Amino acid sequence: MMERAISQLVPVARHEIRAVAWAFAWFFFVLLGQYVLRPVRDTMGIAGGASNLRWLFLATFLAMLIAVPVYALLVARLPRRVLVPVVYRFFTLSLLVFWLMMRLSGTGLARWTAWIFFVWMGVYSLFSVSIFWSFLADVFSSRQGQRLFGLISGGGTLGALCGSLVASQCVCWLGVANLLLIPAMLLELTLICAGRLGRLAGQFDPASHGAGEPEPTGGGMLAGITSILRSRYLFGISGYLFLATFSGTIVYCQQAEIVQTAIGDDVGRTRLFAEINLAVQVLTFGLQTFVTARIIRGFGLPATLCLLPVLSLVGFAMLGVAPVLAVLVVVEIARRVTIYGIAEPARVVLFTVVTREEKYKTKSFIDTVVFRGGDAVAGQFFAGLRGLGLGLAAIAWVMLPVAIVWTVLGWILGRHELRLAHARSPQPD
Repeated sequence: MMERAISQLVPVARHEIRAVAWAFAWFFFVLLGQYVLRPVRDTMGIAGGASNLRWLFLATFLAMLIAVPVYALLVARLPRRVLVPVVYRFFTLSLLVFWLMMRLSGTGLARWTAWIFFVWMGVYSLFSVSIFWSFLADVFSSRQGQRLFGLISGGGTLGALCGSLVASQCVCWLGVANLLLIPAMLLELTLICAGRLGRLAGQFDPASHGAGEPEPTGGGMLAGITSILRSRYLFGISGYLFLATFSGTIVYCQQAEIVQTAIGDDVGRTRLFAEINLAVQVLTFGLQTFVTARIIRGFGLPATLCLLPVLSLVGFAMLGVAPVLAVLVVVEIARRVTIYGIAEPARVVLFTVVTREEKYKTKSFIDTVVFRGGDAVAGQFFAGLRGLGLGLAAIAWVMLPVAIVWTVLGWILGRHELRLAHARSPQPD
């Protein structure tokens, strides 16, 4: 009776309910832990002065260049049931080391600990999510992904809401260092979810995904990079994420200047950001749970991938006309809700039609190095335009051609995915 009621409420077949529940819980625990750590990271980032942030961002990008080949080597050597525990337990051990260092270190060492933690957090936040979505793209088919990934994303949004609440309520009586123990325990819960989901994987499309435990992918450490250079499809996915990150960072830079001018005190700014985050997470959870799957199935993947760049196009036009706080808040909330609620689940569907090696190695490279690269390039681009004397309105107009190219790329990628999915002849889900 319960399974039938769930199937009528959300687009989940009865035989998929348990797998979706474990995936939902996995993502819930991952983002719950991340959002407990985010205020810790922000505090660590300004240790020694906010002027060090640009160097910390650069250090994070360089750390990604080291971490991605190491991760690719693990993917090549380890089966899926071993890979996830190895990666997550490395992060658990790291958290325990940081906790010990924060408890024992003196003033000088504390500053270095803070900076190293900031860089580590940049790696952890992307890899812990990337390996989750790689796992799901390996388990579910393209058609299932279009129906289910939005709902599963809701678990992450709910975890983010709870993580923010836990951090704000617990830091006063636990202290900053002891907050690190919470995500360390949560990572162990994610491994239970991953194990249960892995055991259920064989029931989905056995012809495509294999009835047993997949073998290690093999290949070299740089296979993820070479796959992008050989495949126009993967290169296009990289370009789509790069333009998404590039555009988002430009909005972030505009936000920093507008908020700094409009609100004069840190308390008011913090309250505004908190209210924006709350609005984004609440709206995103409702969208992911009840609407995303219907949008992807109703509009189709090509049109769905175009929604975010089209909305960004409209947003930049609005900021070009009126670069003021009220417009910024509307644009930022709409943009982030669309990213988390629609664009990210749709982008993950693109990886359901590629090989296992590409799902793990190439996707991790795109989600980490390409993502952080977009941040770095956009930051320099914005600073360069400001150095040339362009105002915020002019910069917004400059971004319109970027949004148009991004829209066209989204449509092309969606059409390409449909051709690849048809070529694989998946069974109806």
